Amino acid sequence: GGVEEVEAGPDAALHAWEPLGEDGALIISLIEHPGADGAKERAELDAMAEAVRRRLPALPPGETWAAMQVVAAVREVVYGEWGFAGNRDDYYDPLNSFLVDVIRRRRGIPITLAVVFQAVARRVGLRLEGVNSPGHFLLRGYCGGTGSDGGEFFVDPFEGRVLALDAVQDLLVQFGLSTELVHTPPCNSRQMFARMLRNLMGLYQPFEHASLALLRNQARDAESRFMLCLSQLQVVSQSFDQDGAFLHFAAQLHEYRWARTARILHP
Repeated sequence: GGVEEVEAGPDAALHAWEPLGEDGALIISLIEHPGADGAKERAELDAMAEAVRRRLPALPPGETWAAMQVVAAVREVVYGEWGFAGNRDDYYDPLNSFLVDVIRRRRGIPITLAVVFQAVARRVGLRLEGVNSPGHFLLRGYCGGTGSDGGEFFVDPFEGRVLALDAVQDLLVQFGLSTELVHTPPCNSRQMFARMLRNLMGLYQPFEHASLALLRNQARDAESRFMLCLSQLQVVSQSFDQDGAFLHFAAQLHEYRWARTARILHP
């Protein structure tokens, strides 16, 4: 045992009060894809979850799969069968931050690949939490229960591998962190949302990776998108405990299609 079982009905599992990482990621995708409603992407996640179930053994009534069984099957499906991978060739491509494009192209950065892995695992009953580690986003789970004594493990979504805490510490040191700065704070869906916004701000800001961002956007578009991300980051950072931050962002994006920069500067 060890996997927390979710309700059998997809509506109960996917439309709980607490926003999911995929909800925020799909809303952010509206920056690049204003007409996307997320239905196709959720269907892809559903299909991957069904492929995971086919790889798992049949269970007697009342029993659940072990956490590492589920993680192994999700890895096989997401990275093997479906071919997802970290985008090493074009890491700073803004499309790596939009879940619509990540699912279409099977390429992403750590946090968007984490959204995919987390969403698929959740659909088969395993809840993984985000880890807001500096420099490299991770996922964390427990082999038995949900406490610190539950056999903690980590998933590196960019590489598609499972790590123990000491390996995570070594990984983060490789990213230039001193040993005393290595930590693995939990990250809820709103904090994931904010981190994805900050990633995009770095890409759209004129003085950081400007040439890469401007390959796909005129200078005016990049500036306005930067201001959009900034305004919404301010909103969500002030209201992590309010579900309305997600709804506000969705409504603001709708207005942005028509009023553009003027509306962005006065949300």
